Amino acid sequence: MKKLLFTLVLLLSSVVGNAQTFRLGDVNKDGQVTIGDVMMVVDIVLNGYKPLTLSSENVVVDYGSSATVNISSGYGPYDITCSDETLVSVSLDGTQLSITGKAVGTAVVTVTDIATGFTKDITVTVNAEPLTISNHTVEVTAGESATVQIISGSGNYSVVSSNPSVATATVSNGIVTVISVAGGTATITVTDTQNGQTATIEVTVAYLPLALSSNSLTLTIGEEGSVNITSGSGDYSVESSDDNVAFAEIDGNVVSILAFGGGSATITVTDTQSGHTATIEVTVDYLPLELSASSLTMIVGEESTVNITSGNGYFTVRSSDTSIATASLSGTSIKVTAVGAGTATITVTDRRSGQTATIEVTVEDNQPQSYLTCPDDHHPHMIDLGLPSGTKWACCNVDTDYPENQSPWNYGGYYAWGETETMSTYNWSTYIHCDGSSSTCHDLGSDIAGTDYDVAHVKWGGSWVMPSKEQQDELRNNCTSTWTTQKGVSGRLFTGTNGGSIFLPAAGYRDGSGLGYAGSDGYFWSSTQYPSDTSDAYILYFNSGNTLTSHSDRRYGQSVRPVSRN
Repeated sequence: MKKLLFTLVLLLSSVVGNAQTFRLGDVNKDGQVTIGDVMMVVDIVLNGYKPLTLSSENVVVDYGSSATVNISSGYGPYDITCSDETLVSVSLDGTQLSITGKAVGTAVVTVTDIATGFTKDITVTVNAEPLTISNHTVEVTAGESATVQIISGSGNYSVVSSNPSVATATVSNGIVTVISVAGGTATITVTDTQNGQTATIEVTVAYLPLALSSNSLTLTIGEEGSVNITSGSGDYSVESSDDNVAFAEIDGNVVSILAFGGGSATITVTDTQSGHTATIEVTVDYLPLELSASSLTMIVGEESTVNITSGNGYFTVRSSDTSIATASLSGTSIKVTAVGAGTATITVTDRRSGQTATIEVTVEDNQPQSYLTCPDDHHPHMIDLGLPSGTKWACCNVDTDYPENQSPWNYGGYYAWGETETMSTYNWSTYIHCDGSSSTCHDLGSDIAGTDYDVAHVKWGGSWVMPSKEQQDELRNNCTSTWTTQKGVSGRLFTGTNGGSIFLPAAGYRDGSGLGYAGSDGYFWSSTQYPSDTSDAYILYFNSGNTLTSHSDRRYGQSVRPVSRN
């Protein structure tokens, strides 16, 4: 087909040329007309009609951007339509079209010349705006957060973490907030939900430093201590450099340390997530070596027991002179035997700690002379009652306040059990061998005779001691007992089979600040602790009608009548 360009003059509604007649409607929107097999471009000039032409029929814009297209030729006015207004918006100002991309995609904008009916299509392609962010890497410490700004994109986004146990993320108003959870790495992927574009943020979460509430601890053998983990990942292990000195275990954020033996050990705490370590230097002090008595006064052939009340085990004992005193060890009890007159030192060694303690032993050769009754007023005297054990009883009570007044008819002092001085008030709060109540009584041993808790032995010395329960029972069972009054003092007269006798005054007892039952009852301490209740000790009790063995609170102030050990 040949294409010829003619300038035709149209007369009103028709045109005649080359014997052809054309109507205005025969001319297409491009100003073309077909004559036979020849298509001609007709420039319509008559009555102002011109073909509709545009400056561009293909437009490419970015999302959110605009472009302009001019109507180059046409009569006007014009009508503008769009095939998809969700993708493209268009407006007309005179002969200039403004096209704005609203969403990614393709739409067709159609321009119609209302006067001529001619139309033109503009193909509009809206490209996505690239997704860009302010930062592609973030470094934070566990528990912290950071933000990344979305610089460009559609406005609709989602975020996802590759490792939520390390870091999570949220997005709002173009701001991505990265929230660290624990040490490690994670990738946060930001997605533009309209066009599918993505951007990534590489997140590194530094582990919290491993910190302890203390890096050193001093304990005593058997004691338990603890150290808190104040910072770290939450997963820990512990190890001791020497379990024989200190053993450690962990529960949550608390490291518990038990001291086993004297010395030093290093407890290493490891954060199993970060690999960080911290140490606790543990020093375990040995228990002090302590004895129930530091000195003994004995007579030849006598045996006495001293207890090891504190120490670390593996004890040994040695006498400085076995011709005077020997020592043997059974558990924590040291048996000292008086062999000959003189002095000797018993050395106790704690082999674990190397500590030593000593017992100064004085052995007397001869027994003091004994009598059947007091020979004079120079008390005390040793009275022989002919008892099977050979035990000799004192003629009077112990009186530490007024020793010059000691006599068979003097009440003497009142002593709480195990104490060696009198008091103005007798109760659990003043009793020195407890912590304020009967349930907190200290264990002074099953028998305190001859120890530092024995008022008779401490104040009178020599072979004088408090009588045991067995010796009090022997007195009751082997002597006649008569209620009587001597020199205006009521009490009981105990007479042995050999004619020897002692008078025990009914001195009563002290409770609080008062004195009770004086003149009617006698209460005399033994050296024997009551086994069923360590807050009690055995006593010899009597009144005008009975004489018996009983027991009472250790806090009471009661009389002490000593005996002499063979």
